[in-house]
Amino acid sequence: MTENEKLEPKDQNMFEALFHGLQVPVVIFNTNMRIRAVNTAFLNEFEYNIRDVMGQHVTPLICPWEYIEEAEFFHGLVVKGHNIFEEVLRKSKSGRLKSYKVNGFPLMYNGTVTAVVAAYLDIDAEKKAFTKLHLINKIFENIDEGMLITDTVGRITWVNQAFENITGYSFDYAVGQTPSILHSGKHDKIFYNVLWHDLNCKGYWEGEVLNRKSSGDEYQAWLTIVAVKDKRDKVTNYVGVMNDITKYKAQEEKIKHLAKTDVLTGLMNRSTFLETVSRRLAETPGHVKHAFLFIDLDDFKKINDMYGHDQGDVLLKIISYRLRSTLKSRDIVARIGGDEFIIMLSDIEINQLSDIIKRMLNVVERDIDLNKFGGSHEGERGCFRLPK
Repeated sequence: MTENEKLEPKDQNMFEALFHGLQVPVVIFNTNMRIRAVNTAFLNEFEYNIRDVMGQHVTPLICPWEYIEEAEFFHGLVVKGHNIFEEVLRKSKSGRLKSYKVNGFPLMYNGTVTAVVAAYLDIDAEKKAFTKLHLINKIFENIDEGMLITDTVGRITWVNQAFENITGYSFDYAVGQTPSILHSGKHDKIFYNVLWHDLNCKGYWEGEVLNRKSSGDEYQAWLTIVAVKDKRDKVTNYVGVMNDITKYKAQEEKIKHLAKTDVLTGLMNRSTFLETVSRRLAETPGHVKHAFLFIDLDDFKKINDMYGHDQGDVLLKIISYRLRSTLKSRDIVARIGGDEFIIMLSDIEINQLSDIIKRMLNVVERDIDLNKFGGSHEGERGCFRLPK
């Protein structure tokens, strides 16, 4: 290379055609790092023309200042006869930074290094993709949602830490399995047919599922599944994201329960009682008779005034318990006011009503010991039947 003048003209032309025809940027510089030759790809990549670079020191042209020392170190290795293949960061004339793999090797003449060749392989897109993938992986590893990825036949290829925490299945165990390891057996074929129909037609599915952990415990999850497709619109993977909503569902059920019941006694409240009665009346045949019994506690205000509201609350709880204990499973009772209760007796005959009321009041009016006072309490009552 250093004796180009000794080449035949046709060989010289062939060398230049080959050199400039390379798609990889290549620069040749002497042992002092002064540029002797560059190819067209180098000029295009680093945004220079030939007059800008010939005879110039290579490092100020393409090395960020903080990497100049590194470049000179690599150059020293090559001058000593070593080949290098290292990842480096280089700049263009406009200041654009990119990552490259540089392959540096010496040109020898009579056993002496006379020049250095450096070829730059652009790995910027690959580097950025790797960095992005690494970042995404870190994000997925630190989110609270459990994630899993499967191939097109349903084999798990990756899960995150949250998946392990939620399900109890380790990464090593889960990979290679199918999501069926999570099945609780509570969903039928129709459920899964709908799921796969949405996945195939819409590309995603989301909904509530009841899964099972490795311990056998069940948990409720909100699951989203997305079909990942390539540029040809072909499915390559499925990604599932799950949120453990067991606690939220328990809270939701508690809220629903509180909305339907009297907080103190646990009986139905007025609105729930009316809804239930309306439904019962609509569902039962016309010949079925129902009776409604109203109970109001005598002098309840005096008890609150004399012994305090806490003891009054205890009394109401005891009365509520006693009322429920006298009823059949189809009967319902509600607290509709401070000391007012209403009972619906279902499927009852008129000749039974008097005995039922007597039995109920006998139970309710038994002595109640509140640890602060003893005595008996009576209730006022009234009743009517449907249909009359």
